[in-house]
Amino acid sequence: MKNLDERGNASFYIIWIVFIMGLMLVLIINISGVFVTKQQASNAAEQASIAATDVLYDGIREAVSDYDQYQIQKFLEANPLGVFPEEQKLSYKIDQQETNLLAVGYSRNEAAIQAIDQVVEAELPGLDEMLETYITDKIRTKLTDIRQVAADVIQRNNGDSSKSEVTVFKGERVQVKAVVHFEGQEQEKFLRKIVSDIPQKGSGPKLDFVHRLGWGEATYPLD
Repeated sequence: MKNLDERGNASFYIIWIVFIMGLMLVLIINISGVFVTKQQASNAAEQASIAATDVLYDGIREAVSDYDQYQIQKFLEANPLGVFPEEQKLSYKIDQQETNLLAVGYSRNEAAIQAIDQVVEAELPGLDEMLETYITDKIRTKLTDIRQVAADVIQRNNGDSSKSEVTVFKGERVQVKAVVHFEGQEQEKFLRKIVSDIPQKGSGPKLDFVHRLGWGEATYPLD
């Protein structure tokens, strides 16, 4: 009888240990899942902010082209037979600065961005303040594209774009808050299922000329 009791107690302890180990395993899986989801949200936010900033720079390039045309028009109104100097075009100055930056070791992408930042910042507000006007207008018209590209990136990272948002500008940067849904494992009656939306923020490259625009901080939903 004593041996039976001992075997019964041993079986009970083994079952109890296996049960506790099962709970611990579920707990570890959930904790690991939270960290993985947090990193996923962070990556989504970072990628989305960079993609959104690229869209914004496309708009700035368009604004520069519009401003060059404005300068040429104003010049020809005053000098009908004249030829507008190439070196006075903003696009020319940006190209020259990009070449200079490449010569001192900047990557192609870094040089292109820095050249725009440096030249535009130095030129603002521009002739008749039209450079500022063109840039501000382009930023407004690009907001839809910025929101769309950020939403696309977040969705590709299994995020929830309906709960995510973009801020233009936060510290002279485009900032994206990406939300990824996490649903953990559960152990009936002992561990409740963890269900949570995990937000993370990411910011694109700094746009040095933004402080010259008088543009405030504005946050927009992605959907």
